[in-house]
Amino acid sequence: MRGCVPTFEVLFAHALKIKQNDLYKAFSVMDEVKQRVQLEAVVIGFSLTVMLMMLLFLLGLCDVWSLDFFGYGNIVGFCWAFYFIGWFVSKRKYGV
Repeated sequence: MRGCVPTFEVLFAHALKIKQNDLYKAFSVMDEVKQRVQLEAVVIGFSLTVMLMMLLFLLGLCDVWSLDFFGYGNIVGFCWAFYFIGWFVSKRKYGV
C-alpha cells in the first residue's frame, strides 16, 4: 500500500503542472481588463473564504458551534461560491 503513494503523488503533481501551464497560457492571452477581473475575483473569493474560516474557528473556540452540522470540509464549496460572487462583482464594476 505504501508503494502506491509516491506514484500517485508524482502523477498528481504532473497533472497539476500541466493544468498550471494551460491556465497560464489562457491567462496570458486575455486582455488587461479580463485579467483584472479574474485577479479581483480571486482576491474577493480568497478574502471571503479567510473571513469565513476565522468566523468558524472563533465560533468553535467559544463552543457556540459544533463540527457536526458544518465542518471545514464544506469550505471548498464556499470558496467556489465566493469566487463567483467576486467574479460577478468585478464584471459589473468593469462593465465587461
